Amino acid sequence: TVGGDPDPLAWVSRVPWAARITLTALAPCVTLGRTRTPSFQAGAVLPTSGPRSTLVSDPGSTAPREPVVIPEITATELHARLEKEHPLVLVDVREPHEIQIADLPEVGQHRIPVGEFPERMGELDPESAVVVYCRSGARSAWAVRLLRQQGFQEVWNLKGGVLAWREEVDPSLEAY
Repeated sequence: TVGGDPDPLAWVSRVPWAARITLTALAPCVTLGRTRTPSFQAGAVLPTSGPRSTLVSDPGSTAPREPVVIPEITATELHARLEKEHPLVLVDVREPHEIQIADLPEVGQHRIPVGEFPERMGELDPESAVVVYCRSGARSAWAVRLLRQQGFQEVWNLKGGVLAWREEVDPSLEAY
């Protein structure tokens, strides 16, 4: 209990709204009954197994927003599609230094770091089949959510990112 209240998060509703934003960044967030480490943006998608869901919109609110399902493709499925030369646009949202450590095979990827993604996602064609990836799948899930909101229909997150590619397809890649 916190301050005698059986609900450990009840104190949040007594904190002014502007202060709750700061506190939310420092404390665990609750999303559909699960405790998670806070994301860098309120409303961002948190990685979980199965369908993804969004954070609650107001840090003091307990009512979740509608879940946003993030379509995923496994590393094995992506590898098979690339081997069969199915036209896919790969988008790498990692930072430039990460590419030097480990990367998927070069197929003309778009390199758009996650910090530049909202401004540069217009470089992508909404009619193309797009697979977004990062190191573990969290940043790319966020980018897929943005693309879906912009009307992209054929867009997938590489489940597990480069780490899954290393585990399922190419164990010679360096883990980082």
